[in-house]
Amino acid sequence: MRTKILSYYNKFVSYKFVKDSIYSLISFVILAISGIIINVLIGNAYEASGLGIFNQTLALYMIFSMVSSLGLNSAVIKFSAEHKENHSELQNIFSSASFITFLFSVFFVILIIIITFFFPAIFFNSEVTKATTIICLSLPFFSQNKIFTALTNGLRHMKIYSIIQSCRWLLIILLITISILLKKEIYFIFYSFIITEVLLFSFFSFFYYKYFSFKITNNKWFKINLIFGSKSIFVSFLSESNSKIDVFFISFFLSNHHVGIYTFAAEIVKGLLSFASVLQLNINPIVSELWAKQDVSAIQKYTNKISKIMKLVMLFFLIVAAISYPIYVYLFTKDETFVESIPIFYILLVGAYLPSVYYFAGAYLTMANFLNTVLKQLIIILTFNICACIIFIYFFDLYGAAISTSLTYTFIILIINYFVKKKMKISLF
Repeated sequence: MRTKILSYYNKFVSYKFVKDSIYSLISFVILAISGIIINVLIGNAYEASGLGIFNQTLALYMIFSMVSSLGLNSAVIKFSAEHKENHSELQNIFSSASFITFLFSVFFVILIIIITFFFPAIFFNSEVTKATTIICLSLPFFSQNKIFTALTNGLRHMKIYSIIQSCRWLLIILLITISILLKKEIYFIFYSFIITEVLLFSFFSFFYYKYFSFKITNNKWFKINLIFGSKSIFVSFLSESNSKIDVFFISFFLSNHHVGIYTFAAEIVKGLLSFASVLQLNINPIVSELWAKQDVSAIQKYTNKISKIMKLVMLFFLIVAAISYPIYVYLFTKDETFVESIPIFYILLVGAYLPSVYYFAGAYLTMANFLNTVLKQLIIILTFNICACIIFIYFFDLYGAAISTSLTYTFIILIINYFVKKKMKISLF
């Protein structure tokens, strides 16, 4: 009986998609726990205002990273998945994207430094602007690492991908902890990102050097990558902006302190939503391959199977989160003001269920090269998000931010389903 069970188990985990998802799931768990640990460390050491500065800076950093990579990471995922059997073409795809990203990211960092020198409070306030100037020094390395990780994703080297993602946040936690123990001011913790990205870049350069070449034999990939990247950069920028709009409007209307309280709850909910991103990472290259073969029925089958599983899995996670959050706040925070985040957490959690189930399909249209449609979709979502934030924050402050974000979560999935069904003839529901 035991042998039979083991046989079924081995057969189950032998499927590459399942094994890749397991690796990504482990990485997700580490990422989610890392986010919680970082919030607790910074919240306890620098109080709610310090956590507000950190999360505002991190939000800007993630958006700037989209710009500095020019959307070429999306191009590398798509084209490396389609040409994974041709090493020469892989070199051309990766090397051309790497060259462009390096040159532009260096230019972009210099531009940020010049702007912040003349306008020292341009990013919300002087504290966030100073922190942003420091963290952005890591952008050239971070952008290159995004190209490397895009290659691992496109080639479906998900074990390596997951290890790198996990190591990034474990290193950041370690360095932040050291900074706190040395009793450094909050700005010092942002050097953690620079050190981490340099170390990861060193790893990638050593183990993935065979995919890089200074001699590109097919120059067409500079143009192809730039065309695809120039379209997807707006998609990536709008997508990341959508996820940070609540933080930005709280920053404008309220204070660092309020941002700290809100993000203490919001980052955990967004961490739960990122579980769907685990599946998205694994299914993106599959969708790209199947769409290239016009095998729509296979994509629909993947979609149906995954959504059925996610309905049960995410319901369990959200119930556990609802029970655990108040305990977590009372046990691990020194600043009593974080208790104010509990109702905010529950409001956000209500809107998180639908996207947590279906968000894995968020990049279907990108992988099928309907970038103009994705751009239209994101503009609609961003418009809804901005209007909801302004209205609800104006009337209900922090609770309003949570209500608007919760409504936007649901709206996103409805819009994605509409356009995927219209363009790809695939239904999420």
